[in-house]
Amino acid sequence: MSEPAVVDGHTCATAQSIEGIRGFLWLSVCPTIESLHAEDVPKGFDPKSLARASSAPGETAVEPIRYEIWTVRGCGRACKVFIALWNDTNGVERFDVIPPKGWLDGS
Repeated sequence: MSEPAVVDGHTCATAQSIEGIRGFLWLSVCPTIESLHAEDVPKGFDPKSLARASSAPGETAVEPIRYEIWTVRGCGRACKVFIALWNDTNGVERFDVIPPKGWLDGS
């Protein structure tokens, strides 16, 4: 079994969150992830524009929420996903992986 893809670029996610995000991407995007690239969202980004299909059902995000865009390469394609990161009321970092609009309806 190969080593998991390292996240390059800029991320503020903890090692534990990165491992959880990788696991979610492995199940939902591609089981053979070749690379992960993290970057800041563009200036003027509006979180209300995101599709709301949560990878963290039942989790309520606690402000402030930090957003990043990750490019996932594997299985012959590249997919961009939004990553939301926040700390819960106990100070534990939580995450949500938000697909691009249209991903769930096949468009």
